[in-house]
Amino acid sequence: MAPELADPQRKAAAKAQLDAYIAGHHLKELRKSVGKTRAYAAALGGHVDVTISVGPHSVRVA
Repeated sequence: MAPELADPQRKAAAKAQLDAYIAGHHLKELRKSVGKTRAYAAALGGHVDVTISVGPHSVRVA
């Protein structure tokens, strides 16, 4: 393992950055598939869910 990934905080930050990049890519592909240039949930036929997750627990708040 690379030494910089041995630090749990740096590992978590790297994972969050990768997750955000992947989510952005999926959103881009979704917009492309429905012919939209912006990703407003209603314009795509969807909705926004807001969830707070702490450890194994998640609560949908909106």
